[in-house]
Parts: sequence; structure tokens; C-alpha cells
Amino acid sequence: MKNSLFYCLLLSLSAATALQAQGPASTNWKENAGSTAWETATNWNNGVPLQNSAAYVAFNQAVISSAVTSIKSLYVGGASLSELTIATGGSLTVTGSSLVRISQSSTSSQIGLLTIAGGTLNATGRIYLGVNNGSNATLVVSDGGTLNTTGVVGLSNQTGENSNQTATLVIGGLTTAAQAGWINATQISASGADNTNTLIFNHTNERYTLLKGASSSEALNITGALQVQLKAGTTVLTGANTYERGTLIQSGATLLANTADAAQSATGTGTVTVNAGGTLGGIGYIGGAAAISGTLKPGDDADGAASASYEALKFKDHLTLLGSSTSEFTLNGLSRGDGYSAADVTGDLALGGTLKIVLGPDIALVEDASFQLFNVTGEITGSYASFDLPETWQGLSLTWDTQKLSTLGTLSVHVQPIPEPSHFITALGFGAAFLLLRRRRATA
Repeated sequence: MKNSLFYCLLLSLSAATALQAQGPASTNWKENAGSTAWETATNWNNGVPLQNSAAYVAFNQAVISSAVTSIKSLYVGGASLSELTIATGGSLTVTGSSLVRISQSSTSSQIGLLTIAGGTLNATGRIYLGVNNGSNATLVVSDGGTLNTTGVVGLSNQTGENSNQTATLVIGGLTTAAQAGWINATQISASGADNTNTLIFNHTNERYTLLKGASSSEALNITGALQVQLKAGTTVLTGANTYERGTLIQSGATLLANTADAAQSATGTGTVTVNAGGTLGGIGYIGGAAAISGTLKPGDDADGAASASYEALKFKDHLTLLGSSTSEFTLNGLSRGDGYSAADVTGDLALGGTLKIVLGPDIALVEDASFQLFNVTGEITGSYASFDLPETWQGLSLTWDTQKLSTLGTLSVHVQPIPEPSHFITALGFGAAFLLLRRRRATA
């Protein structure tokens, strides 16, 4: 009954006063003091910031920048955009089970934005990003902020209804890249055939692994009807992910797919698309077909050469290297799996673009050394249009044999000494003398 009255109240309010507190009348949020701070007493109609653990409260716009007393539930959403930011130094605990809800209404569309920007939100049970009826919900976790909950972070309703919701979870910055934050939950999940659900990585971290908190080593799994988008930063996915709507790697972003279990996939079941300027690498498993216009870079050298890993990146479906793509392989030894980076393709491989070879610091090339860059179960079609191959190594001349790439996925190298400059000059002298002698004989 209380919730029904709350929803009716939401419908009757204007955009300027879209959200008020439910519970004792003395806890209403006014925000008429020229400030959005929770701590500003005149933002509350009784002059006292909410400290009632039994109250239901939602905001038009507010900022929490200090530790505040627990409340029972938190609703953020209204007919116009409603925002709550938990800034650095701020913390809030919601005691009610499954009572953190962004854009929840059983009768109307709502727009809500909850940003945890350096602060901490502690909750119990599911976090709802939208419920139904065209809601638009966004949760941003940035600047080292943390969301702790005992349940799922759920994008759109979890009942399978088709209700044209839009739910977005952002790790990093909403509009421009920012330091990533952390989510400590059981998993990230989404539902609804007609819903638009998106998990976005848009961060400035040199390397960010999706784990259950900054101090955890346990992967945070991604499931359900959502798409993963990478916009900035290097992101490592190690979970048993089953999300269905594909992965999009945009310019400036790198994904390292490092799921180790052969029965799992770092990228769920959908297609992986790498735009120009984006990079796909790693040493784990890719579940769906992959189409690459950017860079394919198997292996994991993000921590530097000292801890680099050259295990193969495994594709469980077709791999297409488009004309603008670059396939970059590092050769740091002669043994496949730990000496040089490679790719395994269970399906067809379509070659295209440029092949680039980088020689690692520990490589010891020998004559006719062979490298199986691709191990392909299906058919290999196409060919590389261009090559970026080292011409010398430790004073030796390198000649690369690329003929077997389009049949066996294999590249080999011929190693020859570079002629000494003195020998080269002597040879030129003999050649010049011979030509001069022939010319004199011809004119005699």
C-alpha cells in the first residue's frame, strides 16, 4: 500500500519537484537552497537531513559527500531526469532488501541516474536498473567508488517482460573516460527481449579487471540480454560470461579476453566486433564469431615483457580479419603456447589486412624457424594484403616466407648473415674493375 501511494505521488508532481521522501512528512526533500548537498539542512523541509532508517526516500537531485545514517530504501527516478551522486568521502547504507531501485514505477516511465563517484553504497539484495514501462535507468561507478551488495546488479526487470526499457551500467565515465570504480555483487545480469541493456567500460585505468571489488580475485560474471561496449582503457574479462548481445570494442579501447576455462567464454555468446582503433587480445576464450577492423593482438603483454604471456587466444567460432585490420603477433621464443603469441580458431578464418610481427627480447631465431600463428579447424580463405615484418635481427638479415599462411596458418623465416661493409666494398671494387676491363676491350 505504501509503495502504491508513492507511485501515485510521483505521477502528480511537476518536474521541478519530481521526487519527495515517503514516510514522515518532515523528511521531504526540497532542494531549494541553491545546493544539492544532502548535508544542507535547508534542502529538507524540516531543516534536518534525513536520518530515519525506516524512511523511503528518492531524489530529484542530490549529492552525498559524507557518511550518512542508513535508510530503508533508495529510489532514484522521475518524469524528468533525477540524479543522486555519492561523491568521494560519501557513503550510504540501504537496509531494506532489494530496495535500491533506479527508475522504478509500475505505472509510468521514469528517468534516473545514480552515480557512485568515489563514494560507497552498501545494499542488500538485488539492485534494480529499471523495472518496466519504458523506464530509463543508468548506474555509473567511477573514481574508485564502490557498490557493495549481496545480490545481482540487474539491468531491466528480471521477469522476462518486454517493456522497452533502457538500462545502462557504466564503469568509468558516463560521457568522458574516468577512473573506474568497483562492483561487489553476485553477478551482472539483464533480461527482456525488447529492452536495451548495455554494460560500458569507459575508463582511464591502464589495466582494469572486472572482479568482485578492488581487493578480490574472483571474477564478476556477466549474464543475460545485454551488450558489452568498450570505449576507453584496457579491460580484462576473466569470468564465465554468458551475455547474449555481443561485444563492441571501439577506437582507443582494448579487451583482453582471459577466461581460462575451455567450457566458458570471456565475451559471452554473441558476435565480437572490433572497430578501427580498437584492440582484441588475451589468452582465453572467445565464444561468438569475431569480425576485426582494428587490431588482433593475441597474448597478454599489458604488464610488460617480464610477465608477458604468449598462450593462444582461442576463438570458438569464425574469425574474420577485415581489410583495415592489423594482426600483431609477438615472437619471443620458438615454442607455440609459451614462446610466441598465436590464435586457435574453431571455425573458418578469413585473412585480410596487415600482418605485423614483433620480435620479443628473448627470441633466438634459427634458420627456417617456423611459427604456427593460426591453428584452424575449418577453412582458411583470403590473404594478407600487406606485411610489416622485421628485416634484421642481431646483425642478421631476415627473409620471411608467408606462402603457407593461407593454407596452414604458418610463417617461417630464413636467417642469413649481413655482408661485412669491407667485403661489400671489395665486391664493388672487383665489379667496377671488371666493367672497366670489358669497356676497354670493346673499344680496342
